Amino acid sequence: EDRTQALFALQQFANHLQDAVIAADVDGSIIIWNKTAEDLFGKKWEDMQGRSIQSVYAEPQKYQKVMEDLWAGYPSREQTLKVHHTEKDLRYVSVSTSALYDHHSNLTGLLSINRDVTENEMVKMRYRRIRRWLPPSLVVLGALIAALFVMYPHIWGHTRIMTIKQQTLRDQIAKDIFLLRSIALDAFVQKNTNSLYAFMTEFFNLNRSAKMPYTGIICLDKEKKVFCAHYVNSKAIDKSII
Repeated sequence: EDRTQALFALQQFANHLQDAVIAADVDGSIIIWNKTAEDLFGKKWEDMQGRSIQSVYAEPQKYQKVMEDLWAGYPSREQTLKVHHTEKDLRYVSVSTSALYDHHSNLTGLLSINRDVTENEMVKMRYRRIRRWLPPSLVVLGALIAALFVMYPHIWGHTRIMTIKQQTLRDQIAKDIFLLRSIALDAFVQKNTNSLYAFMTEFFNLNRSAKMPYTGIICLDKEKKVFCAHYVNSKAIDKSII
């Protein structure tokens, strides 16, 4: 009767604590299960009374080792264990367990204090993943940077050559347009096809020794219709496009 009253008082006291409190007798059967434990593990006191304390944890063999160490007289250290919450799936709890003795120093049970450390464990796991992937990521990044340094002169040199060629082509086109405008503008305005053909023939003859980017010249009126044309490799006007 005294023991029952003491357990009832302890249960009432534990219900006011912020930590999940579990007490078990010497056989490991649960005799105290406070309100915080109900929230942390998702199980009611009525469901857990008399059950084995090892069954609370997802890896009961680990807590069994804690109990064996306490029974052997070794101090227990705080450790993190997994639990299966009925609604929140897998959780992590920090467990501190102490042995309970009577006034004759006989082992009478265990007292387990549990705290939810799920968020801390998630942060630790993310940190471990980062540490695991960081070295290979740095190696890959270093290899990419090295490859960029090796390839950059070739890429930049090729781009620079293309830019020089494009600028040279622009300069040649601008020069040729200026030349054609200076010699053929009047004939173009008057649509004098004979004079235009002669001017274009002269233009190609002047540039025959150079490598020209043109295959021919066509003259368009305001309606974008061809009224005169001359091809480099043709001695006669192509009448079909007029």
